[in-house]
Amino acid sequence: MNKSRNVSVWLFILLFLGVNLTFGLRAKAADRQTTQEQEKKKNPPVQQAAGGVMGGVIGGFIEGTQGQARGGVIGGMTRNTFDDDFLLEPQKIVTFVIEHLLIKPTETIHSLEKTNLRTEFGIGISYSFRIAVAAKVEFGLKITPTITGVKGIDLKISIQRDGQTVKEESVLAQNLEPVIVEIFQNEVDHIKLVEKITPFIQTVEPLSNYPKALEKLEMTNDILIMNDVLLINRTRGGALTSHGGSESSPVYLYFWIKGKGVYVLSLWPFPGAKPLGVISDSAIRIRHDRDYFVWFSLKPILPEGKWRVWVRHNPNYDPMQEMSVSISEADRGRIKSSIEKENATIAGVGGSYARFFKDK
Repeated sequence: MNKSRNVSVWLFILLFLGVNLTFGLRAKAADRQTTQEQEKKKNPPVQQAAGGVMGGVIGGFIEGTQGQARGGVIGGMTRNTFDDDFLLEPQKIVTFVIEHLLIKPTETIHSLEKTNLRTEFGIGISYSFRIAVAAKVEFGLKITPTITGVKGIDLKISIQRDGQTVKEESVLAQNLEPVIVEIFQNEVDHIKLVEKITPFIQTVEPLSNYPKALEKLEMTNDILIMNDVLLINRTRGGALTSHGGSESSPVYLYFWIKGKGVYVLSLWPFPGAKPLGVISDSAIRIRHDRDYFVWFSLKPILPEGKWRVWVRHNPNYDPMQEMSVSISEADRGRIKSSIEKENATIAGVGGSYARFFKDK
């Protein structure tokens, strides 16, 4: 009996201690949370947000969002590595790593965001970002780089505030060495917003011709797209196949589009052709005037690498001229009807390029 009573007493004591411990921990957690909230009100943190920076007021300086999410590249597109595929000669490209830095007494440097801008020498690239100084303000940064020989890079920098130029300067920079440009200063709170700009120069070489001979050239279950418009879709089956080729005996691909004419392609130079395309893995990409073509294959077209594609265009080619005299009038009529439809397209592999041009 006494033993049972002792057990009950110990259980009561443990339960009492557990309840008090729980309340104690909750009270401490509540006190800690209250203290943290008070600290946040005094010095709200800068929080990273997708595509930019989200934060509260820091000494009456930063509020809201800034970065590419609320601005980004303006005054022209930043040069993409995609453009390098279509170079015809070596070109010097400069990439700027731009970092927004907040300098304040309590924290020497606070990095807000990094972004990369890429352009050619002599071509300016602009970048805008939005911050708040009492009210939201948009700042713009324009950089125009020029090479100054052995001395380095001359950076012409223009800073805009709400569309008005507030500062222009020229800075001499060295490759991979950062320069600092002040954007804004809050004299009351001794806070500065500066841009740390690090240039990186590289020489981009144009693509080469495919160096090997091919045993076979094949477009499997292919798709042809022109300016985001689907022209051919053989994903349910079908392949364009030809014997292989080499630089001394090129093999050709072609597609004809109603209203555009015929485009003859090869991995190697041929009379009248220009290097207007690139082939990599399972895709051929071509730029011609204002048109952009992508020709996909389900299987890789080449085993490896990224190479030039030579293109010759004949806007006057008429596929009806190649119709065999042996086909019936009914078949001829059906073919003519099909190619007269809007965006009608014919594609093939093999044969001679000369059949498409009058200079054969």
